[in-house]
Amino acid sequence: AARIVAHRAELPRLDPDLPAVVKLLDVKDDKPMPASSHPAFNPDDSDRWREIEAAWAAIGPMYWGPREPLIEATRVLRLFLDEVAGA
Repeated sequence: AARIVAHRAELPRLDPDLPAVVKLLDVKDDKPMPASSHPAFNPDDSDRWREIEAAWAAIGPMYWGPREPLIEATRVLRLFLDEVAGA
């Protein structure tokens, strides 16, 4: 998701665009989009974050090619969530 968000300007245009789609999901989905302040996007020294890191490592073999580091992926997603929330 972070790679798609980070490179969205290079991807074919969506109609509506990605922020508009996210807003629609926020309205039509049962659950609102998370805030960038959600613990899942903010590294810390908690047990929960260690669980997230372990899950990230566990799914690594499912991917081929280089992956974004978890810290970078969460940074990109936080920026995107802030952008969408301000739209």
